[in-house]
Amino acid sequence: MTRHHAAAVREEFEDPWVACNVVRTVLCTLALGLPARAPTLHGRAGRHGRSGPSGPSR
Repeated sequence: MTRHHAAAVREEFEDPWVACNVVRTVLCTLALGLPARAPTLHGRAGRHGRSGPSGPSR
């Protein structure tokens, strides 16, 4: 394989690779962020009087 051919193969491969990395980065950020946000949403549900362990008992 010549240098020119190797450079052409890399250039052809680079755009899909970068696109996949962007998608992977967004999904990993969501995978970290959503579980981190869940406790605040769960705690907020109890303060608004919804039924649950922290809600008022009858």
